[in-house]
Amino acid sequence: MSSIKFPVTAACAAVTLLAAGPSFAQQNPFAGQTFLSSYAGLKEVPSKSGKDYTYIKPGVEAGLGKYKSVMIDQPEIFISPASPDKGAKPDDVKAISELIRSTFAASLKARGYQVVDKPGPETLFIRLAATDLQIAKKKKGFFSYTPVGLVVGAGSSAMKDFMEKHDVLDMSLQAESLDSVTNDVLGASVLKRGKGGVAAGGKAERLSFEQVVEDIDEGGQRIACRLDNSRKPVAQRVDCTDPAARAPKK
Repeated sequence: MSSIKFPVTAACAAVTLLAAGPSFAQQNPFAGQTFLSSYAGLKEVPSKSGKDYTYIKPGVEAGLGKYKSVMIDQPEIFISPASPDKGAKPDDVKAISELIRSTFAASLKARGYQVVDKPGPETLFIRLAATDLQIAKKKKGFFSYTPVGLVVGAGSSAMKDFMEKHDVLDMSLQAESLDSVTNDVLGASVLKRGKGGVAAGGKAERLSFEQVVEDIDEGGQRIACRLDNSRKPVAQRVDCTDPAARAPKK
C-alpha cells in the first residue's frame, strides 16, 4: 500500500442531500479530534444507530463522477484515555484495523469500484481510523488462553476472537476522502457508536461484532452511493444515509 499519509473519517466522501445540523466542533469540542485534517466543517446528519457527522467540500459534487477506483490506507487505531483497559496486543490492534479496511473495500467493490494501491487522476484516496476506542476485558479462566501456534489470522476471524475476550464500549469510525493526486480533502465523516453515540439520558450497550461490521459497511456504502449520485441528474440523486434509497433498483 502507498506510503501517502493524509487525514480521514469513516463514512465520508461526496454528495449530501440533508440539511446540516449543529457543527461537530460545537457539540464535541474535545472528542476524538485526533485524526482528521479539520473537524470544523462537520455537520450532524440523521442517524438511527448513533451520532453521525459529515463534511462535503462545497461544489465538489460535479467532479466526483471521475473517480472509478479507490485507495484505502491502513486504518489507524486510537484507544481512549477513558478506556477501562488501555492496553491491547499488537495482533488485536491489527485485527481491528484489518476488519475496517477489508469491510470497507468489500462495500465499495460490491458497488462496482476497483480497489487499487497506486494514486491516479481517477482514484479517490480514503483514510480511516477507529478512535475513542473503549474496551474492557471479559472475565476469563486459564483455559481461555490462546497458544502461540493457534493465533487466529487477520480479518473478521481475528476480530471475532478479540471480541470474545473484550467488550467494545465506545468507538468512533472516522474517514476522510481525498483526491489521490492533489491531496485535496473532498469529504469527511465521523460515526460515533456506543457511549459516544447515545443521546443524553440513554443507556449505552456494548457493541456486538455484527454492529461493528454493519457500521463499517455503512461507511463504504455511503461513499459509493455519493460517487454514484455524481453521475446522475440532480433530480435522480438519492439520500445516501438511507439504506433503502441507495439499494440497487431491481
